Amino acid sequence: MSIENSTALDAFSAGDLPIAINIGGTGEVNDTAFEMDGVGKIVSPGVYQASIHFSEIPDGLYPTPIATLAISSSCVGVASTRNGAMNMEERGVTGYESTRTITADDVSLKVGAKSTYGADCLSMDVRVDGEADLPEDMIGHSSYFVKLEPTEAGVAGVGDLTLSRDENLNLETRLDSEYTDLEPEKLRHPFTDTQYRVVTESGNLDGNTYTSTIHTTLQGTDPIEAIEDLESEFV
Repeated sequence: MSIENSTALDAFSAGDLPIAINIGGTGEVNDTAFEMDGVGKIVSPGVYQASIHFSEIPDGLYPTPIATLAISSSCVGVASTRNGAMNMEERGVTGYESTRTITADDVSLKVGAKSTYGADCLSMDVRVDGEADLPEDMIGHSSYFVKLEPTEAGVAGVGDLTLSRDENLNLETRLDSEYTDLEPEKLRHPFTDTQYRVVTESGNLDGNTYTSTIHTTLQGTDPIEAIEDLESEFV
């Protein structure tokens, strides 16, 4: 992987926003092959906007889980941070590979992505594989929470991803994530601590083009445990 001396993350550090996102990739779901092509931008810390066009959308699949996992695979790069957490930019990462899988009844999807921060944009090469028989009432909204821990290969974690349906129904899935090829010998701050990632996504499907906005936060402490001992003044 070749990175220019001045990267998109350098531009982000200097406050030069927005930063462009270029997305390309292929997939095969339910034995149907398709291509993906998209563009977007990093609007502010932890806020990503992108549109992905699918050459074909396989029967039984709604694009939300693919768009969520593909776009958010890069969001740890310049995620908003809380309570001592550090994103990829702060650690000195300029590129990495991610593998994300979601599993539940009638759905098993694997989304791999290579994210590279080049001279003037974030480039993502995405690969999707699996099977899905999603309900017909899926809507463009998802959220997930995952605990990330350092490993010998990089960073990995497990959590849950919720896909929203019409009439306030939800589809709960298990989410497994792994980030590798982080070039640890070049990092300013190696991965040594546990972090918690909270992501929300909202999107809209128009024909074969899915437009998405993602908000992502990295927490240095478990955000649920942090409030467990608090007592509401209204209870």
